[in-house]
Parts: sequence; structure tokens; C-alpha cells
Amino acid sequence: MDVFMKKISILNIGKTTWIISATVIGSLLIFGVGALLKSKIMKPEGLKPIQVNLKMRSGWEEAPLLPQNQADFENHIPAHYLIQYELLGGNKMEIGNGCFGVVYTSVVNTDDIPVIRSEINEKQRVALKVGRVETANPEEQKMALESLFKELKIMMKVAEYRQRFIEQNQDRNYHQYVIQLLGCGWTPEPTKWPFLVIEYAENGDLLKFLRNVLKDIRERREDGAKASSLRLTDGDLIKFAFQVAAGMCFLSENNFVHRDLAARNVLVSSDLTMKISDFGLSKEENYYRSSRGKLPWKWMALESIKEHKFTTQSDVWAFGVTMWEIFSLGNAPYQTKTAQEVKDFLEDGNRLAHPPFASRSIYQIMADCWKSNPRERQTFASLTEDLERELHICQSNERVLDVHGHEITGYEV
Repeated sequence: MDVFMKKISILNIGKTTWIISATVIGSLLIFGVGALLKSKIMKPEGLKPIQVNLKMRSGWEEAPLLPQNQADFENHIPAHYLIQYELLGGNKMEIGNGCFGVVYTSVVNTDDIPVIRSEINEKQRVALKVGRVETANPEEQKMALESLFKELKIMMKVAEYRQRFIEQNQDRNYHQYVIQLLGCGWTPEPTKWPFLVIEYAENGDLLKFLRNVLKDIRERREDGAKASSLRLTDGDLIKFAFQVAAGMCFLSENNFVHRDLAARNVLVSSDLTMKISDFGLSKEENYYRSSRGKLPWKWMALESIKEHKFTTQSDVWAFGVTMWEIFSLGNAPYQTKTAQEVKDFLEDGNRLAHPPFASRSIYQIMADCWKSNPRERQTFASLTEDLERELHICQSNERVLDVHGHEITGYEV
């Protein structure tokens, strides 16, 4: 039995676990996305789309309850998304985890997965996401299930918008910067636990990637002109920011509020293409007010901290903080401040200071995301235009990143 099955077999979740009161979870939505992606850094080729009906079968979208059993689940999922656990091969190694989910690697034959089926059957690495099952606490089990099904429904819904985008033959391929849902299913007995299969990003999350780049730069200076596979330029950082903005432009134009945009929730593919991920807090609406659960306050707009008000404009603020992470190579915003101190800091008109690897014009783009009045902030459409322009300017004088002359600890003002 592999690592994954060992970890989940400690629970014996029977039928009764699925019979959850409608009064407790009546507002639960179960939505989801998929963005079929291409390969180059600016216009990757990657996975080729197929023409399939991505709409959920009638009934589940309106139903507030979690699926009561496997049959109920399968009755509301399009057939091309259903994956048998036995088709997930390879040694399932844990590669990430969060409050409610654990992610493993796996290997599939593309012939077995309709979403990525091609003329040539080949093996492809994928990511397998399952709700946390280390605890037998029923309340935590329920929350893990809610999170997993909500993310699934969001990813499937965005996949529907993506297909519509492709069918209209639009020139912009911004959907390629959103992680792709490949399918879902149930683990075998005795656990019978639902799982998601998503696109695998070889370089992990952007935050860790950036910190590894910084570590490599420091080591290169200490060891002399040592060759490294992680050498990046200032143009690469602009490209990363552009791709995140483009992915968010696609989501916002389809009325999705992400609510948790941060470098840790952006994945990096093998060709350094950015993929927006982690839709556990997302909502398919352009306005959302919440006071429930943990919130990423260091990335939250001032109105979100004060009123728990989330909009596309508050996502723009979070994008500015994500840009700051990119151009500081993974430094933590407001390192020493508490939530109350951050609120006071922002209300006094202060903002994160100029990060060391950003030009003045790049920092100005960030600052425009942090205006107190949400209506005065940039839009994701204007952000992509500005960053694309900066990228063209930078290409004539691109420089390899170096820490020489940069202070890289303590960026706050």
C-alpha cells in the first residue's frame, strides 16, 4: 500500500459521515475551474483543449448539501471528469498541504484522462489533492469536505468559462495562467474519500521558488561565478507579475473573486509559467462579505481588514502585495507587525516600501494597487497592459539578478 493510501486509511468514513445537516452547510457552493494551458513562458503550448460539455449535470448546482454518497457525487459530475483511483499510478509522494487538504504526486496515462487525451498515449505526472484525514474529529472532517467540494465546483465553473473563451477564438490566452482541473473521484474502501486531480507544476509554489532563487544568488556570490540553473533576470520577474495579472484578469472578467491571491498560491511550471491556484476561498461573484474563518490579512485591502469586504478591487490590492513578494524574492510583508498594527499602519497612509529588485515604474504599479479608495485602483486589464509594456522596455536592457548593492532584509517603512 503506497504512502497516500496509508495516510488516508486511518479513517473509516461510512455513509453516515456524508449525511450532513442542510442547516449547517445550506450555503455551501461546490464550484470549480480548469484552465487548459500552453507551454512557452509568455504563450505556453502545454495541454491541448478538447471539445467537451463542461456543464455540471442538473441538480447539484442548486443543491446546497454535500453529496450524500458516491452515487450522488457521480450523478452530478460530467463523465469525462470522473477518474478511477486505480488509474493513478506511481509512488504517491506528499508535495504540499494546507488547512484542509494534502497534495500528492501521481502518474497517469493520458488515454485514461479525457481532458488531456491526445493522439499519442503517454505518461504524465499529475497532482492529487485530498481532504485532510489525519484527525477523526467530525467537525474537521466536515470542513475538509466542504473545502474540497467548494474548490471542485469553482474549478469546474471556470473551466466552463474557459471553454467558452476558446470557442469564441479570442486572441488573449489569459486562461492559460490558471491551474487546470483534470478530474476527480473516490478512494477505494475502506476510506471512500473524494479527491481532485489537477495539473502538476514541477517548480512548486512561487513563494518557495523565489526564496530558492535568492538563496542561489547568495551562494553564487559566496562561491564566485558558479553556474546555476536558477539564474533569473529582472525581465523574468516582470514576466511572472504579468502572467499572474493576466490570470487574474481572466478570473475577474468572469466575476470570480479569489480572496487569497499570494505568491504561495501561485504555482510554477517546468517552463516557469505562472499558474494561479488554490480556490478554497474563491467566490463566483464580484462582491463578497465574510466574517468566517481564518483570513490572509497581510494580503488584504484596508476595507477587507476593517469590514471583511472582498471585491475584485481587493484582489487588485492583494496582487500588489504579490508583486511586492516577487520583486523582493519572497520576503514576508509586514514581517514584525500584528494584524492590528498592519491596520493602523495602513490607515496612517503607510504602504510597503520599495522592494530591492523593482524599478521605480514597477513600484509605482504596486502603489497604484494600494490606494485607499478601491475605485481609484488599477484594474487587472490595465495592470496586464502596464506590465506588458514594462516587459518590452526591459528586454532591451535585461540584467541578471544579483544581491550586490541591495538590502534584502527589512523592507518596511
